Amino acid sequence: MHGNEFKFITTDDPAYEAERTLRAKVLREPLGLPAGCEIFPFEDEAWHLIATNSDEVVGCLMFKPENTTGRMLQMAISPYHQKEGIGSKLVELLEKRLRTEGFCDVYLHARDYAVPFYERLGYTIEGEPFTEVGLRHRLMRKLLT
Repeated sequence: MHGNEFKFITTDDPAYEAERTLRAKVLREPLGLPAGCEIFPFEDEAWHLIATNSDEVVGCLMFKPENTTGRMLQMAISPYHQKEGIGSKLVELLEKRLRTEGFCDVYLHARDYAVPFYERLGYTIEGEPFTEVGLRHRLMRKLLT
């Protein structure tokens, strides 16, 4: 994580294109899904948090606000920067902002392999497994109050 900078951006920020590219490369291409399918209709309203290293976007996540709750989604860390604590820091910074702005909780759809990561950060599994983008997922939630 040494030398990384973290910031919230909007879709008109020059770094947004690099964020989308990272999401496509890490989350969609390995599944054989085409570029562009990482884009959601609510991109402009979502919060975008990125991690940069020497002006390269090396990590990101999105948050879709829904009243006093919201969904974290599309967390992606560059394969060359995984296991450096970037993902944990992104979640920590998002949760800090959510608490400041009065959110009660946050939820996400975690791919099976990511469940232990989110459990370490205090998220708990709710409900039964389900399939999304061809992979098994779990609904996970964390109370912020």
